[in-house]
Amino acid sequence: MAASNIRVAVRCRPFLSNELPEQCLSLTPDSATIVNPTTGAEKTFTYDRCYTSVGYEDDPHALTTQEDIYEELGTWLLDNSFGGYNTSIFAYGQTGSGKTHTMMGDGWDENKGEDHMGLIPRICGAHINRMTQLKEEEAANTVSSSSGHETARSRKGGESARLSGGGHEAAREKYDDCVEKAVESRYRMVVTFAELYMEQAYDLLAPSAMQRGVWNAAGSANGPAQPANPNLNRQSLRLREHPVTGPFIEGLREVEVRTLDEMRDLMATGLKSRTQAATRANQNSSRSHAIFTMMFSQAKVATDTGVAIENKVSKVSLVDLAGSERADITGITGNRLREASNINRGLLTLGRVITALIKGTAPQNPARSHPSNGDLSPTSRRPTQFEVVPYRDSVLTWLLKESLGGNAKTAMIAAVSPSSTHFEETLSTLTYADCARGVVNRAVVNEDPTAALIRQLRAEL
Repeated sequence: MAASNIRVAVRCRPFLSNELPEQCLSLTPDSATIVNPTTGAEKTFTYDRCYTSVGYEDDPHALTTQEDIYEELGTWLLDNSFGGYNTSIFAYGQTGSGKTHTMMGDGWDENKGEDHMGLIPRICGAHINRMTQLKEEEAANTVSSSSGHETARSRKGGESARLSGGGHEAAREKYDDCVEKAVESRYRMVVTFAELYMEQAYDLLAPSAMQRGVWNAAGSANGPAQPANPNLNRQSLRLREHPVTGPFIEGLREVEVRTLDEMRDLMATGLKSRTQAATRANQNSSRSHAIFTMMFSQAKVATDTGVAIENKVSKVSLVDLAGSERADITGITGNRLREASNINRGLLTLGRVITALIKGTAPQNPARSHPSNGDLSPTSRRPTQFEVVPYRDSVLTWLLKESLGGNAKTAMIAAVSPSSTHFEETLSTLTYADCARGVVNRAVVNEDPTAALIRQLRAEL
């Protein structure tokens, strides 16, 4: 069991036209300093990595690209996934802070090119590409070694005859068993795509979801240009919990993916169906949390017996959270306000879960900097021996149970604005992210114990 803290990164987006150009946030590769525009007080936080799109031409750390973030966070997640670990990554921040741009970007939009692709499509595509590459390398190695196997067989025959002629039957049988047997690698990818809207789970790949995707994006800030019932033509799904793999959404459509084109089409279908609407802060505001899940299995099968000698299953959870909102800033009323209330409820519960997890662990490194105000600070209260973690208080936290303090290697991206207009929201997000660094996950390699035992016995022959 590998105990590891959640890996936390901060990304600062560029200024928007409707924001004050006064900058309240500055970043270094591993720290963020925020300045109160009224008092001038500074607070510095330390993170695993910081990315900024605000800087000067002579600043080597300025203008982080989508590719930069993938190379550092996406490849880390990819390697752990192929290592047999559950992995998870999600972005948190206020509405309009760049979460969906970081996580989704423009998807696989051929008109905008790969530079605009977000983490989720890059990670999905990288899994497919690595699977294909490993299969091709294995096939090439099989062909190139075929002549070598013939030579080995002839040598084996001569050695076996020598041992047999000397009367060493036991030695001959052991030698025969030690000859390397061919092993075939098999990969399988099954994906689901769900959204959590108004604390209800829905399937973005269900046929009924596609019917609502056309009009759902046309909602205005104060009233939806859509039917009165926002859940028309679709049915909410129930949450269950598996004793081993944890919480899941019952009835989600599971689709096996073999090629990059299939992955691209499925993601495009789901994104068209996701609930979006315009607010004063964001013209394409996500009104729901989206969870794209890949169940990735790897098996090594002995070709002589057909028995799996290695079988690993990894769950890859890619989460695009909706942003926290303040009604006085976003100008929302009516249905938009009810949506924001449910979004904030889930995010608030997420903060309570993180706080409870930290209070249930050992005290953090005193060298770390923590804000003196706010309930999210891990130093605000002493850890208690028994801390109830409120996973069940929200659909979001219930589904992210394994990603927060459970069996997964998790990364979080805190998306923030550099403008003093959003000083309070940025400070809150930085505090939230600083707190999340103290959460300890205990990830294990998800391997079939029977296959592991068979591999061990074969190695002893």
